[in-house]
Amino acid sequence: MAPTAPVARNVAPAGTRQAWMRKDQIHTQKQFVFEKPSEVERKVPDAGVIDKPGVYELSTLPTGISKIHLIPGFIDSEQADWIFEQLLQDIPWGQRTHIRQEISFEEPRLTSWYGELPYTYSRLTMQPNPSWHPLLTMLRERIEEFTGYTFNSLLCNLYRNEKDSVDWHSDDEPSLGKNPVIASLSFGATRTFEMRKKPSPVDDFLQKYPSSCPQYLLPNISDQLSLVKHEVCSFRKCDIPVSKEENGDYTYVERLRIPLDHGTLLMMEGATQEDWQHRVPKEYHSRDARINLTFRIVYPESEGT
Repeated sequence: MAPTAPVARNVAPAGTRQAWMRKDQIHTQKQFVFEKPSEVERKVPDAGVIDKPGVYELSTLPTGISKIHLIPGFIDSEQADWIFEQLLQDIPWGQRTHIRQEISFEEPRLTSWYGELPYTYSRLTMQPNPSWHPLLTMLRERIEEFTGYTFNSLLCNLYRNEKDSVDWHSDDEPSLGKNPVIASLSFGATRTFEMRKKPSPVDDFLQKYPSSCPQYLLPNISDQLSLVKHEVCSFRKCDIPVSKEENGDYTYVERLRIPLDHGTLLMMEGATQEDWQHRVPKEYHSRDARINLTFRIVYPESEGT
C-alpha cells in the first residue's frame, strides 16, 4: 500500500485562537457599552422686574394667556394720601386665625371682607358683609369704569410693617370661577409683589432632556407626555424620572418682581391664577404700613364651579 500523502491542515499557531477571541470579546464589549449621559446643567433664572406701566403677557399655555396690567399713579399722590388715612381708621381690620394639622396660627397681616357672599380661602371662611364703606364704593366704581369689569366683592389687606406678609398662593378658589379677574389697588408704603410660574411638565421635560425626543415629535410633545404623580413620566417608550418641580420644587421656574407703589393699580387677568402664583414677602428693612384692596367677582359655589 502506498503511503498516505500528508493532508495539509490550517492550524493556527499555539495561542493565536485564544488571542483572537480575546480581541473579539474586547471589541464586542466596547460596541455594546453605553455610558450614562451627563445631566444637563440647569441654572436658576434671575427674576425679571416689571416697574413700567403697560400690559404684559406672562405666558401662553393650553389654559390660556396669563396677563397683567400695571397702572402706576392710578390714584394721584394727594388723593392717595387722604384715602390711605381714611381706610386705616375706618375699616374694621381683624386678624384671622388658621388651623393647620391641629396647630393654630395667626395670619401675618390684618384683613377685612366686603361682599354679599361669603368667601373661603385656605379653609378659612369670611362671612358676608354687604355694608360697603362709601370710599370703597367710590374706588370700586372708578376701577370698573377704567377696566370695563364689574366687581361685587373686596378683600382688604393691611400690612402693618415689614414683618407682615402673604405666602405663595393663587386666587383660584371655586367661587371665583374660571380665569378670575383681580384688581389690586395699593396705598401706603411700597412693597414688592412677587410672581412665579407654576411648573409645566412640558417645559421641564425640554429643559432636562433636550435631546431625548425626535424633532418631529416636539410639536406634539404635549400629547406625548403623560404624568404619573409618584412614579415616572412616560414619553413613548422612555421612562423619565419625575422632576423636582412635580414634587413641589420651584427652583427653576420663571419669577417676577413688581414694586407696587402708593396709588398703583395692578390687574391680573386670563389664566394668571391657573398658571402663576404670587406673594408679598417679608422685608429685611423697615417698612411703614401698606393697604392693599383686591376687588374680585365672587359667584355662588354652584355657579363658580
